[in-house]
Amino acid sequence: MDAMMVRRRSWEIGKTVAVVLGGSLLLSLAARVQVTLPYIPVPFSITSMVVLALGARLGPLRGGCAVGAYLLQGLFGAPVFSSGGSGVAHLLGATGGYLAGFVVAATAVGYLIRRFQPSSFLPLLGVFAAGLLIIYAFGVSYLALLLGWKGAVFSGLVPFLPIDATKLFLLAGASRSFYFWDRRKAC
Repeated sequence: MDAMMVRRRSWEIGKTVAVVLGGSLLLSLAARVQVTLPYIPVPFSITSMVVLALGARLGPLRGGCAVGAYLLQGLFGAPVFSSGGSGVAHLLGATGGYLAGFVVAATAVGYLIRRFQPSSFLPLLGVFAAGLLIIYAFGVSYLALLLGWKGAVFSGLVPFLPIDATKLFLLAGASRSFYFWDRRKAC
């Protein structure tokens, strides 16, 4: 193998690792921005918006890996989750389903952006809404195991709908400005 090809491949691997770890760091910082209410077990945060943006910007593989790296950091004790949480107990707690849904949502959004390359607001909004539905499906389903379906819907879904709808509109508008869907501009 040519020395130039080896150097180029090493550069690509290093770049991918840096992008994945940077996405993971961004996600852990986003988890710190939260509002906790006493009557619901899941805090309001911007992590879901960052997960969707990472999937859109980094693509299905890198976006999914960035979220996976975030979960692994938390699993192994780094205080990256909401309220500085970490460990298996946090992953199995009330937010565990949402955290698992993050990986699937980032990968799905990355795939949909790459596959369809939406360039206008409504298709982008639809892609991000699909990603959010994946997060809700995982999160509410797991929360139902802990609280029952009624408790899960009224504490893990209903309070979040207006805020998450606003975040979707902001993300779809911002992504048009930053060309998230453009393969040539992706990392």
